Amino acid sequence: MTKLKTDRREVPVDEPLDAEVVSFRAAFDQRSPIDQIVREGARRMLQSAIDAEVDDFIARHAHRTDEQGRRLVVRNGHLPEREILTGAGRIPVTQGRVRDNDPDHSRRVTFAPTLRDAGRYRT
Repeated sequence: MTKLKTDRREVPVDEPLDAEVVSFRAAFDQRSPIDQIVREGARRMLQSAIDAEVDDFIARHAHRTDEQGRRLVVRNGHLPEREILTGAGRIPVTQGRVRDNDPDHSRRVTFAPTLRDAGRYRT
């Protein structure tokens, strides 16, 4: 089997880029107003779905209370913002944090979102 070798022209790092190349690249870095609307709509839908998933989990465990009648499974702030990689680009979302205050650690439940596994989360 023969190896193919590609000759590459060495370009010094400090050599300025051609202005036409720079403007061509810039055209792909800018988003049109339609792209921005699509991304914002996707972000809102994803955020709503994630929030609804957390709310549903807490509601399913609403019957679990302590002796004073306080819920054991509660919302506890948010995790740091992350990005989900979608066809519309990277979409920033936050996920609600859920805490189970059951004193018996063996009975505690853990929230595991299904939407996070549908896309690719990035920290």
